[in-house]
Amino acid sequence: MAYDLTVSGLEDGPRAKLRALSDRGGCECWGADPVSIGMGRLPDKKAARFYAALVKLARRHGLTVHDPQAGLDVDLDAPGTHPPGWAPPE
Repeated sequence: MAYDLTVSGLEDGPRAKLRALSDRGGCECWGADPVSIGMGRLPDKKAARFYAALVKLARRHGLTVHDPQAGLDVDLDAPGTHPPGWAPPE
């Protein structure tokens, strides 16, 4: 199952940090701005850890995280433990 997030508002420094975070988290990452992140194959606990780190990075750098499955931007002040439209892989 595919599950993607998009991150926008990137400059070179945050973009490199986002790509490194995606690599460490086992996610696919493509694009420039917005950057798409494929996290659909992550197990539930690993997805939660990656998502928490992504939210922290987004807050620190003023980025926007969009969840196309839910059709909305992630509320970085109250992000929850998983993206709004998250469903664990089958």
